[in-house]
Amino acid sequence: MQSSAQRGAAPRSFIARRLSESGHQIGFVGLFDTMMSPLRWPLRAWLSLFGRRLARLPRNLRVLRVTASALFASARYRPRFYSGQLTLFTPTGRKPGLPSLEAVWRKHARILRIIETTGDHSTMLSADSTAASVTRCLGVH
Repeated sequence: MQSSAQRGAAPRSFIARRLSESGHQIGFVGLFDTMMSPLRWPLRAWLSLFGRRLARLPRNLRVLRVTASALFASARYRPRFYSGQLTLFTPTGRKPGLPSLEAVWRKHARILRIIETTGDHSTMLSADSTAASVTRCLGVH
């Protein structure tokens, strides 16, 4: 299931694209370990993850319903191309089997910049190295 931060990633890149198209300068667009709907993943990655999840179907029907609802909501979003640079922060401890952020986002931005951070999805924002990476990207001294 996607976190609220993950669900917000596509609209953030959409906002940057719209601002850019209307003549505004975009200084920085960064996403933290953000995935799109699995329906937009490379087929091999999607099938691998789906197979593992199918093998451990949740016993709780409510969890299954919420998960399905999140999947359908994210699948409805149709991302368009962003002509600027998109910086993707990826934790070194990403779950195995997920497609790379580059594989998912490469067709949606002209330039991708991938920055590895310490931790996993839930701890990457608490790591000092992530703060230092963001600071470097923003050019803050």
